[in-house]
Amino acid sequence: MSQVYNADKTGLFWHALPENTQASKSLKSMPGQKISKECISALLCANADRSHVLKPVIVGKSKQPRALKNVMSTLPVHYYNLKNAWFAADITYDGFIIMLCLQ
Repeated sequence: MSQVYNADKTGLFWHALPENTQASKSLKSMPGQKISKECISALLCANADRSHVLKPVIVGKSKQPRALKNVMSTLPVHYYNLKNAWFAADITYDGFIIMLCLQ
């Protein structure tokens, strides 16, 4: 089972309020506020017996995120940027090659 890998892409809307909450209805609805659609995408991969977990591939909008300016090279992820923060075919292919070759 150590040679069987599973990978999955997911999106994280990190700036959005949750749809289900324990807050009251008056706090939940904020007039004049739109739902934020800021997101990042992640590709996660590991083998079946979890003995080899690969570095995640993250796709964001910013080329060099301001908040991560000084620590970007030390993060345990491979980071790409695209205008809509979704995976394109070339990033998915590059992500698999990078994950399998550099680990």
